[in-house]
Amino acid sequence: MIGAVAVSIVEKASGRDTANTLSIIWSLLFPTYNLSLCFSKAYTNEHMYETCKIVDCSIGEIRKTAKECCGTIDEILYVDNMLTSTGKMGMALMVAFLFLHSIIFWLAIAAYETNFIGTIKRWLNKNAKGDNKIVDVGNSQTCNEDTDVMMEKEKIREMKNGDALVIVRNLEKWFGDVNAVKKINFHVAKGECFGLLGVNGAGKTTTFQMLTGESKSCAGDAYIHGFNIQTQWRKAYDHIGYCPQFDALIGEMTGQETLQMFARLRGVRECDITQITDSMIHTVALDKYKNNLIKTYRLALSKTFYITDLLSFSHL
Repeated sequence: MIGAVAVSIVEKASGRDTANTLSIIWSLLFPTYNLSLCFSKAYTNEHMYETCKIVDCSIGEIRKTAKECCGTIDEILYVDNMLTSTGKMGMALMVAFLFLHSIIFWLAIAAYETNFIGTIKRWLNKNAKGDNKIVDVGNSQTCNEDTDVMMEKEKIREMKNGDALVIVRNLEKWFGDVNAVKKINFHVAKGECFGLLGVNGAGKTTTFQMLTGESKSCAGDAYIHGFNIQTQWRKAYDHIGYCPQFDALIGEMTGQETLQMFARLRGVRECDITQITDSMIHTVALDKYKNNLIKTYRLALSKTFYITDLLSFSHL
């Protein structure tokens, strides 16, 4: 919208050539403007072509006055083939720009999906902080580490990536000059209930954010079912069920409707949804609450529905 207005103003103030140059620049920078310009040119070209068909350019007086239809290539306001023309009424440049935009945005999506930018940032942070700050922090921590912490670190060092369901090895997170998570090491075995305890600001939330992909680590590695959360995040996250601190539930839905929605999101067959959700609700003894709105639930009750979903659909 702004581009169209700006080009129109420039055309009246500085002439058509300047406006055409500005239009090309805007088309290169903004795909939406480029696409709308293609439609606009196509409509204008067809309209002028149909109009000029009824003009008899063989008559001398008409040929002199109707230059938009009977003039030179630079004067007429339509072209026979817009896709191959690079002139003012052609779309060859615009189509080329759209093709270029598609390549750029495809590469951007591929970089995001493969976490290419995060990998580069991790490498830069590791080089920038690893030589000095991290070594110093590590040395200062070693003196104050408990025996069980040192034993866990040694155990993690000797473990293979698939020896436990969760393995966290020297995981670290920096926010500027603040070291929020300092080379944490732990593992969670199959069937184990693991609790991460610490004072406010110790880095518990940040650690879980890194494990669930909400935040990228600056150094270290973490493995879920043997899959690296940085390089194999798609496979790793297939084995994660996350119950956040603040519920992401729709308050106007009932408990049963919520579980049915989760079932559909997980790909459960429509004919099996009612039976499965009823069984889930009965298993956790929430039958009398299933038709109540989520917004009326106590915090513990809403967490129970979350956990019910995570545990019941984990095998699907």
